[in-house]
Amino acid sequence: MRQRAADARDVIIRSGFAAPCDRPRQLVFTDSSGRVKVVDLAGDMAPLQARSAGTVIDLLEAQLPVPGRPDLTRPLPVLFADDATVRQVIAGFRRAADRSEAERRRYVSAANRLTLVASMRFSVLRPVLTSTLAHRFWLAERHSPRRWQDWATAWSGTARVARTAGQAELLTALVGLAFDHGGDRALPDELRTTLAVKEAMAWARAASSHATHTHSAYRAVTAFEAAWAEATMADPCLAERNTLSGDIAVGRVDQIATKVRLVLDNTPRFNESALWAVIDGTRHKVNRDAMLAGDDNTLSILLQVPPRAAGAFREARQNRSTVALYPQRFAMPAATPAADNTWLNEPRAEWTRRDVPADVLLAGTPIGG
Repeated sequence: MRQRAADARDVIIRSGFAAPCDRPRQLVFTDSSGRVKVVDLAGDMAPLQARSAGTVIDLLEAQLPVPGRPDLTRPLPVLFADDATVRQVIAGFRRAADRSEAERRRYVSAANRLTLVASMRFSVLRPVLTSTLAHRFWLAERHSPRRWQDWATAWSGTARVARTAGQAELLTALVGLAFDHGGDRALPDELRTTLAVKEAMAWARAASSHATHTHSAYRAVTAFEAAWAEATMADPCLAERNTLSGDIAVGRVDQIATKVRLVLDNTPRFNESALWAVIDGTRHKVNRDAMLAGDDNTLSILLQVPPRAAGAFREARQNRSTVALYPQRFAMPAATPAADNTWLNEPRAEWTRRDVPADVLLAGTPIGG
């Protein structure tokens, strides 16, 4: 597909879904001199003023009300131009924490949170422009998907003006490409909600090193990654790639009795038993019972299908429709600490230094050290 993009001298749609998050209003990027800048995507592009780390941290700490839930808030979405800008902002937060003892905890917490989100495969609250573009489009082989400058050069919408346009103008055009072009099929509401809620939970918990908060953040990240993997499996434009890689199984209904038998067109590489079966864009929960190898080298799968989905499989057999299978999301059980677990309690007294005799200190010193 990247070779096709090179032959077409333009980017090619990679995802059939629309952008997995709303278009942020704030963009953080690094200018040619290496300074971090923030621009309001809804405002005037010029002149740009470099803003301090304090301004960026204010954006990352801002909260918005959840639609329909006035008692809940969620983080304000902020868009970063590339991974290099994210790393530079994290480094800036840590330097600021070393300089200001009064706000040390604030900057360290922001750096820890952003580090956690940056380690995820994707983000919908702190999206990176280059990652969003790479998710939605194929780029020509000679360009790097991690550099926004390469996207500006490769996209026909900016290729003609890339040499004369300003940095903010090019970035604004690429934001339009990422959120207004490409596939327009709506991401399933369940997946979209899970992505936003779980990342917001991870962001809130990542500021603390307390054991229960760390566990909650880990569970939230795990749920986010599972939902993102499911969205990738369900993407109609990635069906061919997922079939070739074996991430999904594709076949047609061959027999319907107490169990449904599908003759597969490919060999799946997953081993889970709880599966999603997608028929004409509609998902059905099924369970794999067995895999069967035929004498003619065909591979079949036996499924246990709930009664409410039996009609869809009968229609699929009559219409010779393709059925896609992929694993259901992994759900991590919650671990609730016992009330009498003193290790999880906050310390009652602050740690204080005590003097230790010199002979005790020297007792553990290696010989000849």
